[in-house]
Order: sequence, then structure tokens, then C-alpha cells
Amino acid sequence: MTVQHPGGAVRPEGGGVSGTPATPALVRIAFTLTSIGQLVVLLALTLAAGAVAGWGFTWITSAENPLFGYLCALLWTALVLVGWELVAIIGKWLLIGRARPGTLDLWSLHHFRFWAATRLVRGAPAARLVGSEWQRWHLNASGARIGRGTVLLCATPPVPDLVEIGPHSFVGERTLLSGYRHADGALILDRVQLGAGAVVGDDCVLEPGSSLGDHARLAGSASLQPGQAVPSGQSWHGSPARPVDTELPNQPQLIARPRLGTPARRVGYAIAQLIVWVAVLAAAADAVSWVGRYLLTELFPAAVDGSAFGLPIALGWSLALAAAMLLVVLLAMVVLSAAPRAVAGLLEAGRVFPLPGSRWALVRMVRAASNLPWFSVLFNGSALATRRLRLLGWRLRQRPGSIEAFGEGVGQANPLAVSWGAGSTAGDRLCIANLECSADAFRVAPARIGADCSLGDEVSWPSAARLGDSCQVAPRTAVPVSGPLRIRVSLQGSPAVESERESSERSEWGRSLPELYRQLGDRARADVATIGLQLLVGWCWLSLALLLVQLLVAVGLPDWLVGFGI
Repeated sequence: MTVQHPGGAVRPEGGGVSGTPATPALVRIAFTLTSIGQLVVLLALTLAAGAVAGWGFTWITSAENPLFGYLCALLWTALVLVGWELVAIIGKWLLIGRARPGTLDLWSLHHFRFWAATRLVRGAPAARLVGSEWQRWHLNASGARIGRGTVLLCATPPVPDLVEIGPHSFVGERTLLSGYRHADGALILDRVQLGAGAVVGDDCVLEPGSSLGDHARLAGSASLQPGQAVPSGQSWHGSPARPVDTELPNQPQLIARPRLGTPARRVGYAIAQLIVWVAVLAAAADAVSWVGRYLLTELFPAAVDGSAFGLPIALGWSLALAAAMLLVVLLAMVVLSAAPRAVAGLLEAGRVFPLPGSRWALVRMVRAASNLPWFSVLFNGSALATRRLRLLGWRLRQRPGSIEAFGEGVGQANPLAVSWGAGSTAGDRLCIANLECSADAFRVAPARIGADCSLGDEVSWPSAARLGDSCQVAPRTAVPVSGPLRIRVSLQGSPAVESERESSERSEWGRSLPELYRQLGDRARADVATIGLQLLVGWCWLSLALLLVQLLVAVGLPDWLVGFGI
């Protein structure tokens, strides 16, 4: 029996990499050639992006004033987005056509084409509009079969041809639908199928060859291994998945149907989303273009005037501008972090809203504003993490002598619905999933973390978690959402295996409160110094970039800037 892979070559199913095993020297040569090809593609894409940006820069700043420049920016942004999307879809079909189940030799020409096609599919503009109709239309145009009313909150699958999802299904955040896996020097491609009305929770992995039947459900932090199939109407959990022992919490359902029908609401939301996206991107392009024109035509030439003081003046301008840019970014991040409080009254906890809609747009904006990556990396893991989380809207409880430590990448769907117990700690990439969704509705559900809990790395904490105080959760453990409320237990695995938690060592340090406060003060000073060093490194890099631009202005501008008459 043979199967065909995307490049059209035929390879026996279950066979080796080739009829004759490849020698290590040939593998190294193939690996090197593939790496060089990938580097060439990335450099070509960088040059193409620079050329398009230069064209837009020239077009926008050639207008009479910034207002007319914004109109040019709108047209330029729309053309770039449409062209980018068409290049991604057409390029995918030209590179590999329709991908089919089979095997693909690593570091071969077909693997290189496959890699380029997946980068195009995931890099398209519509692929970034997660959870919208644009994402579904993009995937269907790229070869997927996704029914109407389906909501995908996960990253765009890289091989759309191998994804089949029935209508009115739902896939949660951070779930992986790759359609391929690595084994024995090859990529194994197979389909991932979901029936009508199927539900997949957050942080799941669906391996190639797995499937869910109609109205089947896979709980969060679970995985389906190759060949596993969840029968229609059943609920499974765990890794590898197995039938649940108790019923999972119900998903949000609309009691009264909204005035606007679901299909019309989805199309209207998609159109409004595109209009807002284009308007915001055009405003950013207009602002950057006019500020850049002022710097290139007025400020930098005056600083680098060819005199003996030209280089020191240029260095001074670079340092000042870099400091101003960092200050603006920090202020913008603080404002965005406080933004969720402004819409708190519009997102009532526990109330079910239609999806999509205006409330859904607010939820997505709140999620984006409260999970800024650089801000999280800068402050989380330090003594200032609690202040940042309080600014976001967390209800943090503290008691004298308690320590609330947070790792990097701690995030949440809605910061206003998080209650954190005193003395609890969190590892890296903790996600508090306090937003419950279905294919046509959602609600903000408060999440409570008890006192003296310890959460490991990459844990997803659902709002329906049945854990109380003094619980310890190991890294990548599935938090139980059914059964009795658990107190003073340790959990590990998916589904979680429970054991009694030993007495917390943190309560038996034997140190007096003055000594503890002194050590906490030392830690806070060290954290502030670390944050200062991170900002200093960023300041130096920005200053160096601005200095290089000024020297470029002094030597001579590129051809695409000659249109300014400089």
C-alpha cells in the first residue's frame, strides 16, 4: 500500500525514510541545504516587507498634511492586507497543492516546500484574527473543511487540508491541531476530524489521526493520541484521553435568542472587525510615517552637520529619543493595563452574552490589554508583580509575612474576575481561564485560587476548579472541575492523581517578622535593579539603532527616500 505526500512523490506507508537508509553525511548535507533555503526565504521576505514599507512611507508622506496622509494610509493598508492574503493562499496551493495523509522525508525538497507553505498559511492576515469568520474563511480557502458557526480560539492550524470540523463546533485556546508529527526521520501527516457540535477545551492536543464524533466533548488539558476517536455524544478527559467519571460543567447557553440572527451577526461582526483593524493599522502607519519624515528631514540632518561636534550631538539625540520612546511605551502599557477597569460594568460576571457581538469585542480587547508580553516579562517574577496584577484588577489577598510569587507569562482571560488567596504562588505561564465559551455564547466566570496554594508551570486554572486552600498542582496538571471540593491535596497528571499534601515548609521557616520583612526588602531592591538593567539594555539598543540611522542620513539616504528632495 502506498500513500502520497504533498509534493506528489510516492512513499510506502510505514516504510523507512527511503529504500536505502540515508547516511549521516547525506543527512547533514540535506539539513544544511534546507537551512540555507529557509534563511534565503526569510531574507527575501524581509526585503519584500522593507520594499512595501518604503512604498507606503513615500506614498503617505507625499500628501499635503497628515490628514490626507491618513487617507493614503487607509488605501495602502487595505491593499497590503488583500495582497498579503492572496499571496498566502495562492502560494500555498502553488507550493504543495492539497496535502494528503502520508509521510514526508525530513530535510528534503518536499519538506522545504511544506515548511514554506505552513509559514504562509499561519502568517496571513486573516490567520491572526483568531475566533472570527475571517479565520474560518481563510482556512477553507487554504483547503480546510470547517462548517458554519464553528469558533476556533486556537492558533491557526498549519496544514488546513488535514482539518475537518463540522458546523457549530468549538475549539478552545492554546489547543494544537497540527495535522502532522515527527517520527523516524519523517513527518507523518494525517487528518484531524471533529464532528458537528463537537467541543474541545483549552490546552488540548489532537494528534494526527484522532477524531471526535458529533456532539462529543474533550475536557481541557487533554490529548487524543493517533488513532483515538471519541464516540458521538461522549465526554473524555486526560492524557491519553479516556471517558470521564463524572459529568463536566455545562457550557454557556443563550436563554433568549438575540434580535439579530447568528449568521447575520457573525458576518456583521467580521465586517466591523476588518474596518476597525484597517483603521487602527492605518492610523499607526500614518503616525510613524510623519514622525519618521520629521526625523529624517529635519532633526537628523541638523544633528549630523559634518562638524567636529556632529557625532557627539548625534549620540546625544539618540540617547534622548530612545529614553523618550521607552517612557512612552511604559506609560502606554500602564494605561492599557488599567483599561479593563473602564469596561468592568459592561461585562457582568455570570451573565451569558451572544458570541460574537459588542461584548465579545470588549472581552478580546481586555484580554489583549491585560496580557502584554513585554510588560509581563518585565514585572512578573519580581516583587512588583502583585502591584501590576492589582492594577489590572486582580483581588489579591495578603497577610503579614505572606509571599505571593508569580513567574513569567502569567495571564488571564479577564483580570476583573480573579481572586488570589494569601500566600499562594504561581510558576511560569500560568493561565487563568475564567472565560467560558460555546459556539454561540460566552460568560465571564469568576476564578478563585485559595490561600497557600502552589501552582506549577504551564497550568490552566478553569473558573470551575474544585480546589480550595493549601493545594499543590504540579506542572502541566489538569485541574479537576468536578467532584468534591479538595483541600490540602497535591495533584499531578491528566486526569489528576491526588495525594495528601505535606505540611508547607513556608509556614515553618522559624524567622521573625522583622527578619522576613528585611529579606523581602532586599529582594524588592534586587528586583528593581534587575528591571532597571533590562530597561537600560533596551535603551542602549534603541540608541544604537537611532545612531545608525543618523549616520545613514549623513552618508546618504536610500533611493526610495530620494523622492523627498533631500
